[in-house]
Amino acid sequence: MLARHPAVQGAVAAVRDDPPGRRTLVAYAVPAPGAAPPDAAALKDHMRAALPDYMVPAHVAVLDAFPLTANGKVDRARLPPPGSTAAADGAPRSAPAARGDAPGPAARIAALAAEVLGLPSVEPAANLFELGASSVDMVRLANRIAEAFGVQLGIEAIYGTPTPAGLAAACAGADGPAADAPHRPGGASARPAPLLDPAEREAFKAARPGRRAVAPDAPAVPLDPAAAAVDEGRAMARATHRTFAPGPVPAAALAGLLATLRERSLPTGPKYLYPSANGLYPVEVCVACAPGRVAGVAAGTYHYDPAGHRLVVLSAGAEVPAEAHDPFVNRPVFERSAFSLFLVARTSALEPLYGREGFRLAALEAGHIGQLLMTAAPQVSLGLCPIGYAEVRTLRPVLALEEDHELLYGFVGGGLPDDAGPPPDTEEGEI
Repeated sequence: MLARHPAVQGAVAAVRDDPPGRRTLVAYAVPAPGAAPPDAAALKDHMRAALPDYMVPAHVAVLDAFPLTANGKVDRARLPPPGSTAAADGAPRSAPAARGDAPGPAARIAALAAEVLGLPSVEPAANLFELGASSVDMVRLANRIAEAFGVQLGIEAIYGTPTPAGLAAACAGADGPAADAPHRPGGASARPAPLLDPAEREAFKAARPGRRAVAPDAPAVPLDPAAAAVDEGRAMARATHRTFAPGPVPAAALAGLLATLRERSLPTGPKYLYPSANGLYPVEVCVACAPGRVAGVAAGTYHYDPAGHRLVVLSAGAEVPAEAHDPFVNRPVFERSAFSLFLVARTSALEPLYGREGFRLAALEAGHIGQLLMTAAPQVSLGLCPIGYAEVRTLRPVLALEEDHELLYGFVGGGLPDDAGPPPDTEEGEI
């Protein structure tokens, strides 16, 4: 695929293991005679147009020429590591050192990123994902930044500004010590570092830290399990799904799912199946249908009108950008889905009564809505995957969000695959 690019004479791919234990797919290209050396990012875009994301190499390196064996074949053992430049024989040479007497925050973070990624150097403007950073790498870098600057960056900063310069700017604007202040272990800014080792994560989860520790002989009143008022069969069908049937979802199934949120009319006034602070109901649902994936519903984004139980067009033909989701965990699930649901709060509908507390109340309402949707989905043969984070800046245009709209939560969904069982719930993101 890469060799088909008009500016490329030849291309090879290799799986590298540097640093040891971190295997990455790297593509190497040599420019066509007389052609200007192609940009690595442009070559990745060329491959993305024809390949699924998981097949696109993490790195693309442009060489003057391939290193060759005595038999004239590409000497893969002499291919340079990602992030280095290459001379005519393919041997790596170090990138020029940063200028200046004392490195600023961006240069310091670039040096940290190079250590985490095992690269000779990283430019402050380099996109770390383009250099092959994984979600675990970004967590490691965030922890290194916290140690160096005393600022723990959140997921929005990490995914929204994935360059050393962008992360330095995020540090400068974050609450806590200044970006150039030394970290003081145990100080007010110290936070537990996220667990990265899979075994440690599983052990932490198995310990069930969210449960209160209760002594076995503590005084207690036993309750009769047969007195449960909940339909346990229906409740146990609730599950998170990450794969979906490839065909289109019937419009009736989507309508049945959203019907759990519709407004009912009672003599006393409107009624919903979930509560809202002071009956304000400021959380709305935006629906995005992928092309050809919801039968009878054109691709585009919609506002769900609970009073009329209808989809009101927001942007006909619009598609949710894949870049709205993190590339490692949620984006592959999104790309397999038929539709997306976004729970959005209008803060101006809450703040006059509740001030800053209004956002917390809206988040609680979104939780009630999410539980209804997750419980109802299997009843209409749909699967849902909760999405805790999406890049709201890329969503605002396609969802026609206004200044006072805040994205709270989301789901991607589709038809249940034929072999769908009750999969175990898993965490929806690495960060």
